[in-house]
Amino acid sequence: MQNKYSDLSLAVVPQEPDRFLRLRVRSARQFLLSLRVNSGTGPDLLPARVLKMCARELALPVCLLARSIVYHARWPASWCEHWLFPLHKRHATSDPDNYRGLHLTPQLSKVVERLIGDLFLPRLEQIGAYGPHQFAYRQQHGARDALLFLVVSWLLAFSLGHRVALYCSDVSGAFDHVNAERLCEKLRGFGVQSKIVDLISSWLRPRTARVVVGGQQSHPFPMRDMVYQGTFYGPPLWNTFFSDSYFATRAEGFEEVLYADDLNAWRAVASNVTDDDTFALARNCQSALHDWGAANQVRFDATTESIQIL
Repeated sequence: MQNKYSDLSLAVVPQEPDRFLRLRVRSARQFLLSLRVNSGTGPDLLPARVLKMCARELALPVCLLARSIVYHARWPASWCEHWLFPLHKRHATSDPDNYRGLHLTPQLSKVVERLIGDLFLPRLEQIGAYGPHQFAYRQQHGARDALLFLVVSWLLAFSLGHRVALYCSDVSGAFDHVNAERLCEKLRGFGVQSKIVDLISSWLRPRTARVVVGGQQSHPFPMRDMVYQGTFYGPPLWNTFFSDSYFATRAEGFEEVLYADDLNAWRAVASNVTDDDTFALARNCQSALHDWGAANQVRFDATTESIQIL
């Protein structure tokens, strides 16, 4: 399906020229020292405590490993396995639907992700690749900032004698439904260096997972077309992938606030506009966002979305 809200054939910013990609030993040491010793151990059985205690000795080999990964633009296959630990959310413990899977990945892979991330993530932040109103997984942004922005915007509309049409979307399994090829196209559109895009493409390739309970493991099963949970790249890559969704809502005259996969869109409406017409405006916004989702293979659950008039 053609995406009429974001034409990826047109680059958003000029392509970053090929340059020497510098990875520093002191950065590797810093990331090793920042590991939390109580963080879960991944399938490689290498605890964060060991990596942190040996940070000084491991900094150089970890940096050399990261340089090799960037040079070959290939993510190691040994880091493409996840352990899924079921965390109970609510209600009956006997119902598997009441659990959320926590992804455990190798701690060393996350250190290398952070080290290589310094080569392109600051650029994505600098050029606004996450969209104008994304408040999740960003420095100096948070849930309180998103709420404040919403409340102040609505109060301004009320002070002008308007009402507010509000549409709250709901993405189904956000991180687990991301078209890898389209994400790489978006990274190229944001000017990320070609070698880094090739590496991210390798990072996004299909993986395997096992459910781990009480020391026992399930049979492996495949995962693909997702920004993998339990990784360092998952949140910023999701923000990049989801960022152009606001073109759909703004095409209908709505403004948005994004918090990870939550998109709340609103529009000031004159007080003399009927409720039926106001709801129709919000439904048009919903339809436009769903069209964006269909083009990007993102699923929205209309049964759990809401439309309100404030």
